Amino acid sequence: MLKEGLLTPVFKNKGEKNMATNYRGITVLPVLNKVIETIVKLRINPAVLITQNVTQRGFTAGSGPANAALPVEEIYREAKDNNQEYELVLLDAKSAFDVVIHSHLMKRLYHAGIDDKHWTIIQNDVALMSKKTTDMQVQINMANTFAGMEGYKLQPKKSVAINIKPKPTKKETLLEEYTLNEAIMPRVDSAMHLGIIRTNSMKQNIIANIEENIKKSRRSAYALLGSGFHGENGLDMETIIHLFKIYILPVLLYGMDLLTPQSLDLEKLEKFQKKMLKQLMSLPTNTPDPAINILTGILPVEAQIHLKVMTLFINVCTQPNESLEKQLARRQLCIKSMNSNSWFIQVKTIMLKYDLGNASEWLDIQMKKDELLNKAKKGINAYWIERTTSLAKLYTGLRYLTVVVYF
Repeated sequence: MLKEGLLTPVFKNKGEKNMATNYRGITVLPVLNKVIETIVKLRINPAVLITQNVTQRGFTAGSGPANAALPVEEIYREAKDNNQEYELVLLDAKSAFDVVIHSHLMKRLYHAGIDDKHWTIIQNDVALMSKKTTDMQVQINMANTFAGMEGYKLQPKKSVAINIKPKPTKKETLLEEYTLNEAIMPRVDSAMHLGIIRTNSMKQNIIANIEENIKKSRRSAYALLGSGFHGENGLDMETIIHLFKIYILPVLLYGMDLLTPQSLDLEKLEKFQKKMLKQLMSLPTNTPDPAINILTGILPVEAQIHLKVMTLFINVCTQPNESLEKQLARRQLCIKSMNSNSWFIQVKTIMLKYDLGNASEWLDIQMKKDELLNKAKKGINAYWIERTTSLAKLYTGLRYLTVVVYF
């Protein structure tokens, strides 16, 4: 009974739709499974956390994809700071959870101190980074050897190498070839890692992800609201805005807390949001921007990205001192100047803008996560309320709109 479920094939958005191999099976398990999983997790999690690798971020409380993507993002920024090239290799495991040797998993559970009756019910991206090509090949060989020991395979065709440059360039250079299982790994200009497109430079990362996010957001909006997209679907305005916030905005801003776009790139996202909100509210295209923010209560894109950046930074601050993200934060905030492209220097700049204090002090601050989030939200909201109020005064038609309960 525990192994029964409702299987739904979901298209991977690549390849032909009439090929079964281009679909991913998503199984909805019985509620009883979730209850048992929760009980077992509460019992064994304390023992697992003691032996868990410090770099593991999947299935870890208080962590998410952004935590795992942060070191990769910092490498791109380091390349720009040092005017130096780096190598990024993304390895893909083939059906790792299906073919991994179960006896090896049981052995790891035993060494973690889990050796009782829980055994009766307990029955895939890797990113490698290096400045030297020789070191990278060694890392690939080590990952491949470990995969062989654990019973799963790394796919040479889906595992790719990317050369990270300080800035975009059309100049072609002869690059080192890497091998995986005696097969040459393909070199590509872009690849997906944790939902974020990784390219040859920090600038291209921003451009590629913004274009993709806008495309996905537009597709999500029309799929969700259909023919009634222009305010004629019978839904009240409050419901439409709520749907926009929970279904479209997360898609539009995914990964932007790491990429932190500026100026023209940021303006692309802002224009898309304003245009879509005007369509949803059936407002003319020449409606003043402050009116959109006041009527919907939605912050400008810049403010939302800053809030997401602070949320991720607060997550880093509340990590254990031995975590990779927190150690990286201490190092970068200590040695990097304000001219650096480091993500943590971007955080420092944002905190200065909203008068939130010193970033280094937040790493050791004795406050709960919710308290830090409320402090960040309060500072960011206060700034944008003041700014929106000031802009609204410049439009005679907005003099009767109140901004007291804004956001």
